[in-house]
Amino acid sequence: MSSGDEITLTLLPLPPVAAASDSALLSEDELSRAMRFVFERDRSAFITTRAALRRLLGASCGAAPEAVELATDSFDRPHLAAVARLAAPNLDFNVSHSGSHAVIALSHIGRIGVDLEWHDRMHSLRDLEPVVMGSRERLLLASLTGDDHARAFFACWTRKEAIVKAIGVGLSYPVDTIDIPTLPRGRAIEFKSEDGQIWTVATVALEAGVTLSMALEGQRSTLAEAALRRVAATMP
Repeated sequence: MSSGDEITLTLLPLPPVAAASDSALLSEDELSRAMRFVFERDRSAFITTRAALRRLLGASCGAAPEAVELATDSFDRPHLAAVARLAAPNLDFNVSHSGSHAVIALSHIGRIGVDLEWHDRMHSLRDLEPVVMGSRERLLLASLTGDDHARAFFACWTRKEAIVKAIGVGLSYPVDTIDIPTLPRGRAIEFKSEDGQIWTVATVALEAGVTLSMALEGQRSTLAEAALRRVAATMP
């Protein structure tokens, strides 16, 4: 396996209406979940993203996409079911979608989390800061306004989301204890979670108003930075 195969980030454009060929790959449970979305755009995003995930997992497991068995843990984080895991024992994955795109992350070397955000919630950002930001992050954000504030906020926020999604506990993790106010574009740093685990964290702006962060188990700076460069190059 080459270094490029150990971590892959796939950027996926989301159509306004999901293709019938994508719906055909989903399980009955997945289709039922899709039908619970109120808005068509959210339903389409889920179907399109899950179908693409199934294709990628099928290629990794040597199985047809519709045959890949998925399960969820107690925090509703999806993972390969026992039979599928026999074919790819070290494979972990995570997805995120926002705006007109989704990102799918595959890792063969440890747990991974990703968060993609379009900067379209600017009216409520100041209200969130006291609850979700660490002390250094709040200090940085207080000094910024306008687009600079939005870029910094979403850089901080996507790092938090990526970390808790990799850990697998969702927002039950105390996100204000994740205090990473700045990170050079496309570079990675190491973060130690409450249980002492080291995570590699990296952030990149895919374009103006679009931020992507990833968190990867272990000390993986070189691989994380390379993965971000590859996915950024695919942004139209």
